[in-house]
Amino acid sequence: MNILIVDDVEINLYMLKTLLVGHNHTVFETANGEEALDLLGKEKVDLIISDILMPVMDGFTLCLEVKKNPLFKNIPFIIYTATYTGNKDEEFALKIGADKFIVKPCEPDLFIQVINDVMQNHNNKTENIANENKDQNDDIYKLYNERLIRKLEHKMFQAEQEIQIRIETEQQLKRNESILNNTQKIAKIGGWELDLIHNQMFWTQEVYDIHGIKNNILISNNPEEIINQSINCYDPEDQKKVENAYKLCIEKAIPYTLECKFTSQTGEQKFVQTGAIPYIQNNKIIKIQGYIMDCTQQKLEQQKQEKLKEQLLQSQKLESLGQLAGGIAHDFNNILNIILGYGELLLHTLPEDFHKINEIQEIVKAGQKAADLTHQLLVFSRKNITEMKIFDINETIKDIKKLLSRLLKENISLTTNLSENLEQIEADPTHIYQILMNLILNARDALPNGGNITIETSNVTVDDKYKNNYYDLQLGKYILLIISDNGIGMPKQIMDKIFEPFFTTKEIGKGTGLGLSTVYGIINQIKGKIYVASKQNKGTIFKIFFPISSKKTIEPDIDYLNDKNILGNGEFILIAEDEKSLKELLDKMLTKLGYNVIAVENGNEALKTINQQMIKPDLLLTDIIMPDMNGVELINNLKQIFPELKVLFMSGYSNIPINSNYKKYPFIQKPFNVNNIAIQIKMILKS
Repeated sequence: MNILIVDDVEINLYMLKTLLVGHNHTVFETANGEEALDLLGKEKVDLIISDILMPVMDGFTLCLEVKKNPLFKNIPFIIYTATYTGNKDEEFALKIGADKFIVKPCEPDLFIQVINDVMQNHNNKTENIANENKDQNDDIYKLYNERLIRKLEHKMFQAEQEIQIRIETEQQLKRNESILNNTQKIAKIGGWELDLIHNQMFWTQEVYDIHGIKNNILISNNPEEIINQSINCYDPEDQKKVENAYKLCIEKAIPYTLECKFTSQTGEQKFVQTGAIPYIQNNKIIKIQGYIMDCTQQKLEQQKQEKLKEQLLQSQKLESLGQLAGGIAHDFNNILNIILGYGELLLHTLPEDFHKINEIQEIVKAGQKAADLTHQLLVFSRKNITEMKIFDINETIKDIKKLLSRLLKENISLTTNLSENLEQIEADPTHIYQILMNLILNARDALPNGGNITIETSNVTVDDKYKNNYYDLQLGKYILLIISDNGIGMPKQIMDKIFEPFFTTKEIGKGTGLGLSTVYGIINQIKGKIYVASKQNKGTIFKIFFPISSKKTIEPDIDYLNDKNILGNGEFILIAEDEKSLKELLDKMLTKLGYNVIAVENGNEALKTINQQMIKPDLLLTDIIMPDMNGVELINNLKQIFPELKVLFMSGYSNIPINSNYKKYPFIQKPFNVNNIAIQIKMILKS
């Protein structure tokens, strides 16, 4: 069957033709009523299927023209439309001669069934609409105008809706474009596209901004020259890397992502991330799309985090080493106390003309050197107990400057720049001497050809901005001590290890490797911080932050050290020491000094001895760290029995915070000699 379909929408024609051809029909296509009438004069047509609203001639007019033409009036006519405004549309279509009115869309099977029904039920109409009376024709044209106007109104409404949708879509697109542009600006990321078909390069605004290209003016419209202009902005070490990655992408469709150093055309140094992906069509690369992102802030933050991580690892490493050093020093101090104690007892016992007296003196000297070494280990581990005082660090610097002038070569100058009205710190003055001595002697060794060492002090307030450069420094007020030199400096791999115990760059025999580790321990013990910066052949600078003391200067107690009568008068001393050899030594030492002594191994035994023997000691000499009951617990128990009992602590180190009760419970650091403990005991008994 030959079917003519009339529709001005190409896709509608295509879909309808496909359906009809699939059912073995021959199909003719036209875009409006005028073309349809022309075709009817040339081809034999068995059925007409027409839309209504079309340019030139609409479907209603086509139906009227077909039905009043004697040659075509018997051809069945189906109206197939999407502009359905109500039942009157269908009534009008049937009234002017249409055989069927179908609303789009219609299911294919149902559509074919309707066609078959129309063809089967169609009766040849002999009446000529054109010959009907004038009233009938007027009525038809009136209805035609009414229906057409309604349909046009409906179509206009649909068009207005489509226009509104298009406006909203355009607004959405503009909004999305604005958001995307602002997002790119905030994120500092720009996109680019290379069209390989038309050999054109396109950049977004942010790409121009990252490159520092003003007014978006490139040196050329040639993509190759534009790419070279961009690559020249990369760091020389990265240019080849970017060039090779781009070449592989454009030739072999390999995508890439790179992080590089970058200098814009305005001279601004940056870190950028850049990448690209190829687009392939019919096995051919048709375009490359890429991006470039200014990641300078992220990179700097990443570097900062990495530095913080390194500092944290270094701090943890030093803490572990400190714990190890403290444990070794504590045990070693007990051994040294025994060596020194028995050595001194021999020296006091033997006559001065004894033939081995010199050898014994050398043993005592060596033991004292070992004691000094363990003291430095304890300072590094922050486990020594110190006598804290409140003082002006400027005075300490002035004192040590006189001493150091004899230790520095003539070609080394020592300059001081000390702030007036400097706040006071709370520390052990001997420890501050150690800090100054170690740092200045290290600076001296870094000036083999002479140079300058500078000591500076100032009051500083650490706020959030200041803290950015010192991550682990607490907010607050500090005294800043700076010691700098213009010497040989040191590389990073050495700078990372300088606070480790036993690490030294000096020749064998010229350094213990404990100088800076001791400095580190002292500063951490008083809750300060030390930072170092160095450049080879430029020099080194140490910055030390001491917390400011809010306390007033404490006047020293009466000095008993000049009391020459240090021997005992039979006073009763109870000793508690868990190290057996040291306990026996103390028993002999104090007995020789003129005291009555009972020595026990721990706190429980001390309480048991007092209860069983019903004794009242004049003084308790006790170690702090002991099994079962420590020294502080022992004192608390004895004070309930003897409130006036006098006490002397001793230890290699202690984690028990007794500094606040220092005057009430004095302390002597192991190892100690006979004179030290004799003076200390005499001073306590006299108080």
